[in-house]
Amino acid sequence: GAGARALWGPDARRVLGARLAALDPALAADVGPRLAGALDAWTDAYGATATAACVRTHAERTWSTATAAQAQRCLAARLRPLRALVATWPTLTAEGVAQAASLVHGLEPPGECLDERVLLGGYARPADPALAARVSALEARLDAVDHATDRGDLDGARGALDAVLVEAEALGHAPTFARALLVDGELLRARRAFEAAAARFERAYATARAAGADPIALEAVRWLIWTHGVDLGRPTAARPWIVQAEPEAERYGLQHLQARAVLHAAAVVAEISADYGRALELHQRLLAVDSIAPLQRAQAATNLASALDAAGRSAEALPVYDQALAAFAAQLGPAHPRTLSVMSNMIVAHVGAGDRAGALALAERAVAALDTAVGVDPYDAAMLRFNHGFALDQLGRAAESAKVYEPLRQALIELSGPDSTDVADVEANLAMAYITLGRQPEARPLLEHALAVRLDAYGEEHDLVATVVTALGDVAHKASGCAASAPLHERALAIFRAVEARTGAPMRRKAGPLTALGDCASRAGDHARALALLEEAVREATADGNVTLRYLAEVSLGEALGAAGRIAEARARLVAARALIDDADPDAARERGLIDAWLREHPDPAARPK
Repeated sequence: GAGARALWGPDARRVLGARLAALDPALAADVGPRLAGALDAWTDAYGATATAACVRTHAERTWSTATAAQAQRCLAARLRPLRALVATWPTLTAEGVAQAASLVHGLEPPGECLDERVLLGGYARPADPALAARVSALEARLDAVDHATDRGDLDGARGALDAVLVEAEALGHAPTFARALLVDGELLRARRAFEAAAARFERAYATARAAGADPIALEAVRWLIWTHGVDLGRPTAARPWIVQAEPEAERYGLQHLQARAVLHAAAVVAEISADYGRALELHQRLLAVDSIAPLQRAQAATNLASALDAAGRSAEALPVYDQALAAFAAQLGPAHPRTLSVMSNMIVAHVGAGDRAGALALAERAVAALDTAVGVDPYDAAMLRFNHGFALDQLGRAAESAKVYEPLRQALIELSGPDSTDVADVEANLAMAYITLGRQPEARPLLEHALAVRLDAYGEEHDLVATVVTALGDVAHKASGCAASAPLHERALAIFRAVEARTGAPMRRKAGPLTALGDCASRAGDHARALALLEEAVREATADGNVTLRYLAEVSLGEALGAAGRIAEARARLVAARALIDDADPDAARERGLIDAWLREHPDPAARPK
């Protein structure tokens, strides 16, 4: 443990405290104790691991000389990120504090240096001393590239890595070359060169797997899954890698970060594919792993909550999010980027649980913190603003949400590319706001582009495709009536039903096309079909907890009952719909007025004098 204590001792503690105080006394009081406490705990764990390795080598003599050497290399490798981190204390900037906190909590657990599978897979060396020395030298240079990438010095990292790649390939030591390829893929991904990164990860995976370098192979295939399924929005391209990698991760052991990262990537791809049952299963397996650090457990809880929310179980997601948020705020601080990320996700969950006012209050709090927070990734900031716009949407504040979405769309084009799913998401929501504001001509091209992107990313059978097709149907109805809109709404309904059949998860948002088709059937005089469609729409919207969808379905059902001559039932439905109108909705008075006028024009038959 002396190595760790030499790096994180009284002198380093004083330097960190003085630097934080010079940056901002409030920052020193808030962040300083958190960082110091985390480093104390890690240093203690390092000392315990070093002692156990010594006992196995010299007292128990259960380790060979080679295994003992691998353990020492592992322990030395665990110290390198700490050494690099401590070296930044004297020049730490306010913007770098959040990243420093994440790096402290992300230090790899030293206890893994007692696991012989880890030692063999990652720390074996050639028998030739000269070759072993060259391998160690290249690894040190790769560590420096990693550190430069973490600091955001991508140009410096690129320049250093190019030379290492050439030397590593010429050296002929497969694990070292595999790691160089992996580092290159991560650097390309940091530059958002996703296609090139995927090619590098694929070669890194094949090279590491053939050499038995399991940790490198798992890290490479994790990024292959993520790059194809998330960065490039092509989950179908990720699935063959998931099928291959998942059993490899299980065999290596979920107590190891590299193995858990594979299952996490697979779970995210399952969510993107609307296979929510599969996503929940994977996230629950990860949360059940005992030997993980508190922040890793908090991240696992966040991931599970996100999957619950995506699966339509938002009320169940909120207490899981609360648990994660408390851990992040306690360990990293209330305005740390990761804390804000959890708040961003919670906005959506509050909406899903029917708490729209709570969603907006949380969004406003998070956006206010974002304005003063430092070190927040621009993409994460964009996603938080996106969710703020969504919260405004849900309260019927379309004009305000459009003002959020319009600049956000341009920011996401620059961050993710014009044909990314991120841009499609904001375009779909901006189009919905335009529809509400009566700006249908502006909505149509946005929806058409969003549909093209989502079809390319997800295929026809996906709820996000159905959502855009529904909106295109709504635009077509405004412009040309039922003849133009019905085929689109029929297509959307068919997609929702196909997704239900494939995944077993109810697609409650089909209440939208059901309502539109029911309205059209009622206008055409097909009362039986209209009532069947609208009764199903009310059931789905009620089960979903989406008050807006339920209101529209209830009003349409009431009007259809009236058209069918069933006035008493129609009145009951419209009275129920009236009770759903939210005073915060700018159109509340107009909507109540329309219902009240209908009720006056259609008195209760039972109340008429005989």
